[in-house]
Amino acid sequence: MSSAWREERIDLKLQVRYQGLKATQYFSKYTADSEAVFREDLTALKLPLPKSSNITFVSYGCVECVWPGTNRTTILYRNITLKTSPSDPEQQHAYRQLLNQLSIVKLAVKEIPSEMNASFPAPPRFPLKKYQGPESSSNPYNPAGPSVRGSYSRPAYEADRQEVVIAPPPAQVASSSKDPHKAPPALDKTRPIQQGPWGRLPEPAQRSRVDKEATSSTSGYAQHAPLPPKRVPSSNTNQFGGATVTGLHPRFDVEMGDDDVVIIPPPTQRSQAGLDKEPPPDGTQLVQQFLKNLTKPPTTTSSPTTSKETAVKVKQEVIEISLEESMARERQRIEAAQRAAEVQRLTREYWDVKRVITGAVARETTILSELKALGSTWMPEPTILAEQASEDMKQRITQLEEELEVERTLRRSDSDAKDRFSELEAQLLQERRLREEAENAIDDVRRECRAPFVVPSLLAAFLDVSKLTTRAMMPAES
Repeated sequence: MSSAWREERIDLKLQVRYQGLKATQYFSKYTADSEAVFREDLTALKLPLPKSSNITFVSYGCVECVWPGTNRTTILYRNITLKTSPSDPEQQHAYRQLLNQLSIVKLAVKEIPSEMNASFPAPPRFPLKKYQGPESSSNPYNPAGPSVRGSYSRPAYEADRQEVVIAPPPAQVASSSKDPHKAPPALDKTRPIQQGPWGRLPEPAQRSRVDKEATSSTSGYAQHAPLPPKRVPSSNTNQFGGATVTGLHPRFDVEMGDDDVVIIPPPTQRSQAGLDKEPPPDGTQLVQQFLKNLTKPPTTTSSPTTSKETAVKVKQEVIEISLEESMARERQRIEAAQRAAEVQRLTREYWDVKRVITGAVARETTILSELKALGSTWMPEPTILAEQASEDMKQRITQLEEELEVERTLRRSDSDAKDRFSELEAQLLQERRLREEAENAIDDVRRECRAPFVVPSLLAAFLDVSKLTTRAMMPAES
């Protein structure tokens, strides 16, 4: 029975618990942003991304995801276990630092028996056919002699090893094929048991059991094969001399001995012998190959070597860029969270200090009142707080503004008085000039009219008026 049938299926469950501002901001409830941040964190941890339907929000800051139906031999299992449980001390230190940067307080992987185990089908059993002697004519493709038909029916995914009665070594096949009526040579019992490409050849007791079981079945998917054959064009002879290939399923008509047994290859695309010859895969190489296949760049039509190198470079660049962007965004979130925490701490400290100061000032006021009531000869100056100082400053500024406004009013009135004084002075100068002109005119009249003229009384009255005017203007000048 194959190990694939015996391997138990398991579900890998990954539980991630966040802390701090990140848990409050993104994982107090599950949204599209929560899923995006969770997937970015898995990418930063170099873990494969699960389906959206397999991601579950458990509680505040706790998210779970499941990879169902895997086993302990898959690349997925090895990748997750290697990344979450590194063995190197340096890798462990770097892993813990990365978890702290991502605000992850706990990351645990659990193995749960899968529900697929209950419905997994049982492995099939395949009967074998015994070699028939020379007297048999059951092989229509070789009427001159007997043939061997190894009969089995199996699905394409089954890779179990089968033991059937097949041809002797190539040298004996070539010699026996020349004379089809000659009895097949007997196998040398003294030679060591050979090791076939799919396992050790059976013992004589096992061969007799195989012969008995092979006679019970003649139906199903029949295939005749010696040691793993290579496919050749139709109607050609293969390396064993007596084999012919027709269509997709090769048929071999060979005379052989009763004790010669080889292994029939399963109907798979890849030879089991090639798989047995390959060395066991390295877990680190498998993980690296899986990580490289996470992001596939678009294919090009260039040469195979150039395309492969370009694809590898593009994959590496994409992975590096995505990791750098994820780390940059995470650093920004961490810095913002640290600033917010520092602001909260300073705010609390400010209010604590303010409460202490307010209580101290109230106590100081009470002490000053008690000193004053006891008649103390020395009274200290009270402490002026910033709020009180600001109130006093506001009052002082208000007073200064009022005084400034009064000063502006006085200056404005002085300016108006000066303007009025200048205007009156100009008028006075004008009146003085007119009076001088009148006096000059009177002097001219007196000088020119020595003799009495027609209206002397009018002239005297005019002079009296001039005198009165001069007297009236004298107080204004003084």
